Amino acid sequence: MLGKGRGNNMGGHDGVEQPMSGRPAVLCLGDSFIESMQLDVRDMFRHRLRESPFGKRFDVWTCGAAGWHPTRAARFMD
Repeated sequence: MLGKGRGNNMGGHDGVEQPMSGRPAVLCLGDSFIESMQLDVRDMFRHRLRESPFGKRFDVWTCGAAGWHPTRAARFMD
């Protein structure tokens, strides 16, 4: 199953609903490497983190867009 075109409740394209929990969250901002539109869901960076011991302690959220530059990511946070 490809992640492309399958939305979720957080605006991601992996098709996996992400419940809001009381755990601390980690947000990874980046370019197409974080976006991962061309990868299978199981190969995505965030999926691997969520399935690791790290993902049991923290929520993992990602926001990536092809061509993003660090300054654009910084503006996203404003």
